[in-house]
Amino acid sequence: MKVLIIILLFFFSIFSIVTNIVYGDTKVEPTVMIDYTIDPGTLMPGDTATITIYLKNGADKEIVYVTEDNETKPYNMNAYILSAVLSSSTDITVLNSGYTDVGLLGIGDTIKLSFVVKADENAKDGTYFLNFELVGGTNMYDLNYKIPVEIDSSGVQLIASNIPRTVMKEVSTIKLDVVNTRSSKVNSVIVIPDSSDVAFNPSKVYVGNLSANGKATVSLNMNTMTTSAGKKNITFVAQYRTGNNIHNTSKINYVIDVIDQYGLILTSLDIKNTGSYYTITGDINNIGTNSARNVVISVEKDKDITPVQPDSSYFIGTLDSDDFSSFELSARINSSDVKSIPLVITFRNADNEINIYHESVTIERYSIIPEVKNTGMSTGVIAVVAIVALIIIGIIVYSWKKSMIKP
Repeated sequence: MKVLIIILLFFFSIFSIVTNIVYGDTKVEPTVMIDYTIDPGTLMPGDTATITIYLKNGADKEIVYVTEDNETKPYNMNAYILSAVLSSSTDITVLNSGYTDVGLLGIGDTIKLSFVVKADENAKDGTYFLNFELVGGTNMYDLNYKIPVEIDSSGVQLIASNIPRTVMKEVSTIKLDVVNTRSSKVNSVIVIPDSSDVAFNPSKVYVGNLSANGKATVSLNMNTMTTSAGKKNITFVAQYRTGNNIHNTSKINYVIDVIDQYGLILTSLDIKNTGSYYTITGDINNIGTNSARNVVISVEKDKDITPVQPDSSYFIGTLDSDDFSSFELSARINSSDVKSIPLVITFRNADNEINIYHESVTIERYSIIPEVKNTGMSTGVIAVVAIVALIIIGIIVYSWKKSMIKP
């Protein structure tokens, strides 16, 4: 028993000496700092992302001298890196292999290591941790670092903020809100309208970048000038990027009812026959939603109708929405078969396109001052006048003869 105790004490003494030697030695190693970025900051299911890891040697001197037990020793602060590996996690796969024999990381130097990862198509929303393992040379420790990666299935939404249900044959301005419901930004957002019956200008609207939980409102012109009357389908979709990943929103389907009515109408019309030609007066009204520019109303010439100067055309200029202007036109009718006078209206719409449409004014519909023609007196009138004259002459003659006879 004593022998056993002595042996145990001997080994304990040796262990204490060795332990003191280890703790007594000063070991100086390079300081490697780790930072990282993820692009995009948040992944959608099926997305790929680039994780960039930055390794920096935080030492400020290449050689550090340490004095211990009256002995000064130099320590090299350059860091030699053997390998760097990023490991996959549940629902996230690292697509590229790690780095081997990375090399020497000098004082204050930084190296960049890039890894491409992919989220599974059926990945659930949440935060996943990828393990980054750094193996150093003999003069530095190995490092393990957890990198969080977030998966978020929410995306961009389109909201029809101002689209009328019923429109005329005009160019109307519509508005949509583009909302980013994600916790990270999205890039290169484009809104695309589509319809087989309706034209849009511009054909695509570039929004650009949207910050997390950000919103943008886009305006575009909807042109139904040449659209036939009836219900028409229009759709909208937004395309956007998360990093290098392209996504599309669900389509917004919308139905509008186009009525057979132009935005410029004629009211208070009056036609008068002034003798050799007709004068047409009235008001032209803008009942549309946008201004009409360079408005001109004219008499349309054909073989039976001749515009009369100086009122063959009437320039009105700009008619704002809910505004009107009076006009006056003149035309000569060359045939008794003409029942109406054709008019043509030209203007520039909100898309700066020239629009032309036609109206007609029915002559019988309006009060007409009849033309007075100098054709002389009729035969009956002449006969009556002659008889009256003869009677008067007879009375005069009779009275004169009677006065000449004396009793």
